[in-house]
Amino acid sequence: MDREHDSDSSGDSLLPLLVTGYAIQYLKRKRSIDEDSDDGTTSRITKQPMNTRQLTGHTWVFEMLSPDRPPRRVRRLFRMSREHFTGLVSALKERGLLANTKNITVEEQLSMAILMMAHNVRNDVIQELFQHSGETVSRHFHNVLAALRTFSREMVQPPSFEETPLQIKSNQKYYPFFANCIGAIDGTHISASIPLAKQVPYISSRKNKVTQNVCAACSFDMCFTFIWAGWEGSAHDNRILWEAINTPRLKFPHPPPGKHYLVDSEYTHMPGYMAPFKNVQYHQHDFRHTRPQGAEELFNFTHSSLRIVIERSFGVLKKRFPILKTMPTYSFKTQVLIVIACVAIHNFIRKQMTSDWLFEKAERGEFDDESEDDASDSDDYEDVNSANVVDNMQQQQWETYRKQIADQIEEAYKDLG
Repeated sequence: MDREHDSDSSGDSLLPLLVTGYAIQYLKRKRSIDEDSDDGTTSRITKQPMNTRQLTGHTWVFEMLSPDRPPRRVRRLFRMSREHFTGLVSALKERGLLANTKNITVEEQLSMAILMMAHNVRNDVIQELFQHSGETVSRHFHNVLAALRTFSREMVQPPSFEETPLQIKSNQKYYPFFANCIGAIDGTHISASIPLAKQVPYISSRKNKVTQNVCAACSFDMCFTFIWAGWEGSAHDNRILWEAINTPRLKFPHPPPGKHYLVDSEYTHMPGYMAPFKNVQYHQHDFRHTRPQGAEELFNFTHSSLRIVIERSFGVLKKRFPILKTMPTYSFKTQVLIVIACVAIHNFIRKQMTSDWLFEKAERGEFDDESEDDASDSDDYEDVNSANVVDNMQQQQWETYRKQIADQIEEAYKDLG
């Protein structure tokens, strides 16, 4: 397999090699003890300076970002290109969200935080690599998280809802059937580290793991347009969306009249939120060995292949930041900030003009099997009773609208033979 295309694996990164060397030095220093004396006196620990390596973190970062470094090595280390990393540094500086300190540049601050999120390494490893104290590493990590949380307010924004997305308009499989669609919504489970006595609400019935449930919306270019992290893993996706819709401070990007999001069968089918037909095959893997038959199956097949953009977006996010799969024992508030920080970086990279190998892989469908594994196979959902806000006539009109789209898709398939 081509090394260039196989380099998204975190196990193939340079960091483990660097860490191994520095860890050996660290262990040698910690075990620097005087041997027991001949007269039987007890050994004593010899104090050693913490930072003894000549190559400082500042020097190491700038060497890694040097133009003569192979782009693949930079990408494997920072999980983004050199151009994306330096662009992110500039964006955070220009907005006054991060600044150089007396001893640590913004490049170094961001490097420490990204290595912790992109390679899931701990504070003591960063200490050794960058030659800073544990307190310094922790302080700057949290400063970067706070900066990225603020940055996310700019990065996580809905697109214009006035025009049909290009990804739909340019594809006869979706146009004109989903011309009024503005994006997709789903939830994803992110690993959570919760004290044993408090774990029960965070245990996901789907995953049987301790997680936080994150609600997100995305556009069809894989940019997140809404994110709400911090829900317990046991909370149902439908309930979280309902709370988001009805909580003004969250500024949920409501669909304009006549527009709608795509949602899966765990959500209530109601005006503005188009769900698939229930008790009918839906996921793409359901159709691998059989062609969809009839209007409802054809609708579900088309709906699923378009809605998968949200699963691909989650796939890229988790591939870039493995910390989301195995969360360290930070406070839960910090764990939530980590999710938001990762989303802010995800969107920043996607909005740049230069390409990114993870997004390219997702566009080719290379993460789709993993996305489907993360999806629920259940059609059960927590009914939030849309009748509270939608009258029967509106709901009936919405049911009729979905049936009309299904019939149009069936007719189009017949015309194609």
